[in-house]
Amino acid sequence: MPNIINSVAIALMFNYMYGYTDGLLNKLLTAVGLSPVHWLPDNYLISFSLAAIGVWQFTGFNMIIFIACIKSIPNELYEAAEIDDARFFQIIRYIIIPGILTVLELNLLLGINSAMQAYFQPMIITDGGPRGLSTTFILKSLKYAFQYNKFGRAAVMALIMMAIVLSLIGIQRSLMNRKGNMYV
Repeated sequence: MPNIINSVAIALMFNYMYGYTDGLLNKLLTAVGLSPVHWLPDNYLISFSLAAIGVWQFTGFNMIIFIACIKSIPNELYEAAEIDDARFFQIIRYIIIPGILTVLELNLLLGINSAMQAYFQPMIITDGGPRGLSTTFILKSLKYAFQYNKFGRAAVMALIMMAIVLSLIGIQRSLMNRKGNMYV
């Protein structure tokens, strides 16, 4: 369900939950006798609060993909492991991980790409603040384009972002080609 909810609605929901005086999380903490917490602190820890939103939003989808991938591994492999008296961790190491490696690599690539393009959470919750600590590359480039009317700088920033993403894809592809697991 979190994956199909609009990202703006999720950011607004977490903005409400992270509130110091009237936020849901701090109300729960005070109800059990603990003191409230600054979920959006005035330091670099704010990135962890914003990252938790993405984790909450995409974990369910990734789990469904991994479960489907694990279910697609032939039962004969599990039966052979049982006959060979393989232990649980041996089954994970020699059957499950090689069986889901392609999907794991794809999810890694998509996760890195999504993390580099984070926009909604820092824009809606903090607007890049406090003191620019939660500003992302995309947020900064869009501010240059539409707030400061520096379209050339924003275009160069977009090209840099594309170069970074393509470099990461190239690194991942070269690592996978060396292992012989992915990409023919």
